[in-house]
Amino acid sequence: MIDLGGKLVVDFKFTDLGGLEQGIANAKLDGQAGFVCGNGSWAIQPTFDRCYRFFGNLAVVRRGDTYSYIRRNGDIVWTSEPGAFVQAPPAFL
Repeated sequence: MIDLGGKLVVDFKFTDLGGLEQGIANAKLDGQAGFVCGNGSWAIQPTFDRCYRFFGNLAVVRRGDTYSYIRRNGDIVWTSEPGAFVQAPPAFL
């Protein structure tokens, strides 16, 4: 991660890293996905197979063949039936 001035803030360590939105970004490390703060520490622990960016106060996450909506504090508010398809938020608004 770099700041707006181009200064390195967090060295390369993630296999996937989204953009910061309201202070957190989806990230993947060693095959597990979660959300990190701007300093690179985990805001939501990497316990998922895939995390999509937050859209408002909810994000879609996948663990195995189920999807869930989570809040910014990591609380799961809904989980799909196994094998269901859940639409992820758009990449750009």
